[in-house]
Amino acid sequence: MLSDLIEGSLATLADLAREHHKAIWEVGFSGGKDSTLLLHLLVEFLEDQVGKPGARLPKAIYVVYEDTLLELPPIRRYAHKVLADLAAYSQELLGNLVKTVIVRPLEGEDFFSMMIGRGYPAPHYRFRWCVRVLKVKPVRSFLSELSARGKVVMLTGIRADESYFRSRVVRRRASRRGSWLLKIAPLLTWREEQVFAFLRQAKQPWNGHDYSLLLRIYGQLGREGSRRGVRYGCWACTVVRREKALYKLEEAGLCPGAHVLAEAKEAIRSISRRAAFRITRQGKWRLGRLNEKGRLAVASALAYVLAKAPEGLSAYLEWPELRARLARWLRWFIRRGGAVGDGLLADTRLAREALALLEPDLNGSPRGSASCVI
Repeated sequence: MLSDLIEGSLATLADLAREHHKAIWEVGFSGGKDSTLLLHLLVEFLEDQVGKPGARLPKAIYVVYEDTLLELPPIRRYAHKVLADLAAYSQELLGNLVKTVIVRPLEGEDFFSMMIGRGYPAPHYRFRWCVRVLKVKPVRSFLSELSARGKVVMLTGIRADESYFRSRVVRRRASRRGSWLLKIAPLLTWREEQVFAFLRQAKQPWNGHDYSLLLRIYGQLGREGSRRGVRYGCWACTVVRREKALYKLEEAGLCPGAHVLAEAKEAIRSISRRAAFRITRQGKWRLGRLNEKGRLAVASALAYVLAKAPEGLSAYLEWPELRARLARWLRWFIRRGGAVGDGLLADTRLAREALALLEPDLNGSPRGSASCVI
């Protein structure tokens, strides 16, 4: 029963608090259904414990959102709203015990800097450099800061009934221990339908709203039909072989420019597969990094997105350093675009339109960093 699962997860948190109240807790939050459920249960647990005589609670709890800068627009908006509401709620009612953190790729290591600046080909199943650069390195950097202050307990929303590929490593990851790190999965025994059942009946404790938007994203409201098997991550993910998420979100009216993002992603995938856009060399791995034509072709896809569906690049537009980098790439493409040839998503005319949208406010956006507390 659902109540048994809830009690089991809360009991896991209670056991952790008793045994590791001197540790720092880190909670991974992606904006997806599982991490949202984990965050909800954690806040309910804290609500019950804060202010209780003799209650044992961790030194601090950090809710960490890994912003790859290319998350699907409606999910990114939802995640940022949750983080902002949670920070205010923690300040008011939890004694600022819960702190929200956004970690981003290190400077010069965002997705398009890696492809256009360094010539990396698009990620694929055997070369998933994006996971290491966009997610693992920023989080590892933040965790190293936390570990300098003592033991860290990581809470993850991993479930055992996930896809075959993921489930092979779930149990190994679920209770990983080290000298300074303990990783725990309070939702390990939950099934997907039980997660949705909980979200349908619950209200967000940090703002009192229901989870209807999140349920719409997953096709769990009305007659939309379930989107089981659809994984939500970066819109530019070329590791996913068949695009589903973007088109489903557009059909639901949640991401009007999703088809533009899908077209750009397929263009980026195609560019990396063409020998004409790669450095050729001898040996087993004949195709090396993207050559100048390949990098210009990726800049063309970037111009197409900026002109047709700028929300897909909202994270780039928010930060002056990345916004300026977009402008440099577009100017470079305008100067050199004729060297690429035909068949690109954007020509120099469209790139000029994109640049005109970009340049007036180059100095008008808030500054950011690789890691910041909201």
